[in-house]
Amino acid sequence: MSSRHITLLALLASLLLWQPQRSAFAREKGADRVFDQELKQFLSLRNREDRLRAREFFDKHPALLRSPIACAEEALNLSFIRRNDNVVFLAKRSVELEPGTAATFRIGALALSFAHHCDLSLKFANQAVALKPDAQTLSALAEVLQAAKQFPQMQKALDEARRKDSGCFEVAAASCRTARALFKKQEALTPLDFYLVKHPKSIPALLLRAETHMINGNSQLAIDDYTSVLLQDGGHSEALRARAEIYRKEQVWNLAVVDLRRLLTDTICDDDRLLAYVRLADCLERTGDLRAALSARNEVVAISTRGWDDKTFNGRISGSVARDMVKCAILQNRLKQFGPALKNTTIALRSRPMDSEAQEQHAIALEGLSRYPEAIKAWSVLIEKHPRYPKWLKQRSRLYAKTGQAQLAISDRERAAKLDSDSGFGPDR
Repeated sequence: MSSRHITLLALLASLLLWQPQRSAFAREKGADRVFDQELKQFLSLRNREDRLRAREFFDKHPALLRSPIACAEEALNLSFIRRNDNVVFLAKRSVELEPGTAATFRIGALALSFAHHCDLSLKFANQAVALKPDAQTLSALAEVLQAAKQFPQMQKALDEARRKDSGCFEVAAASCRTARALFKKQEALTPLDFYLVKHPKSIPALLLRAETHMINGNSQLAIDDYTSVLLQDGGHSEALRARAEIYRKEQVWNLAVVDLRRLLTDTICDDDRLLAYVRLADCLERTGDLRAALSARNEVVAISTRGWDDKTFNGRISGSVARDMVKCAILQNRLKQFGPALKNTTIALRSRPMDSEAQEQHAIALEGLSRYPEAIKAWSVLIEKHPRYPKWLKQRSRLYAKTGQAQLAISDRERAAKLDSDSGFGPDR
C-alpha cells in the first residue's frame, strides 16, 4: 500500500472520529442558544415585574437553575408574591454558583429580607457592599437594616446610596419601602413620583407606587397606576391580579371579573390559577351569574384533583378539596343540578362527616331527587346536632307532609314557630 493510500485512510479515520465530536459540540452549542433564550425571556419578565408569569416560566424551565442571576431573581420574585418556601434555597444557590458577584448577593439579600430571614439577609447585603459598594448594593443594605430595625445604620446606608446615584430605581424603591415601613405615607411616595417624572413608563416604579397607594388607602390612584401598566402590557399578570383584587374589595364585581378572566387566559402556575378561579367564582356569584360561577368552581376542583384516580376520590380527601366540592354543590343545588350536587357532597362527607354545610347540601340534593326518606334522615342528623335551628325543622316538616306523616310534620312546624318566636328573628330565620 502506497504512502498516499495510508495518508488518505488516516484522514478518513480522523474524519470518522471527529464527526461525533462535532455533532456533540453542535448539540452543546444549540443547547446553549436555547438556554440563553430562556434566560433572556425570564429576565425580561422579571425586569417588568410580571411576577406570576415569571414564576411559571422559571418552574417550566429547570435549566434556569444553572444561572446564578436567574436563581437570585426567582428568589426575589417568590418573596414578592409571598411564596417563601424556596427563597433560601434559591438565594444560597445563586451565590454558590457565582460567589464573587455583588448582584447575586444584593438580590438575594432583598429576597431573604422580604421573606423574613433577617440574619442571612444581613450577611448577604454586607457581602454585596464589600464586593461593590455602589448605590444599588447600599440601597439593598438599607432595606435589610430597616427590616432588622437598625434605623441609624439604615439611614446612613440610604444617604450614602443617594449620594452615589440618587436617580437609580433601586434607590427610589429603597427610599419608598423604608419610609413605608416607618408609616411615613407621603415620604414613601415622593421618591417614586420624582423617578416617574423622568421615567413615566417604568413598570416596576408604577407597580411599587400602586402598592404604596393601596397601603395609604388611595385605591383609585392605585387603579390608575395599574391601568398605566396595562396600557403598556395588556397581559401583565401582576397588574391584572392586583387591580382585580382592588375591584373585588371595592365590590365592583363586573370589572373584577374582566381582569380575572384576562389573567386566566395567560400561562400561570396551577396554584396561582386556582386562586384566580376562586376569586372569579366569588365575583360571578355576586353578579348573579351562577352557571359561570359553577364553571369556575369546577375548575378549582379540577386543578386541586388533577391526577387523582377513582381510589383517591373514594377515600378520604383533603379538607380544602372537600370544602371546594361543597361550594360546587351549593351552586348545583341552586341550579337544580341535584345529581352532581349529591355526588360532590357524598365525597366531601367521607372526609368531613361533621360538616354541617356539607350535610345540609346533601339533604337538599336528596330532596331534589325525590329521595324523601333519605332526605328526612339527613335533616334529622342536622337537627340532632343543632336542635334550635328552625330552618331545618321547617325543611323536615315539609318532607314529613309530603310522605304522609302529618303528625310529625305538625310537631316540627310548631317547634320551628316557637324557636322563631323565642329568638326574635321572625319566621324567615
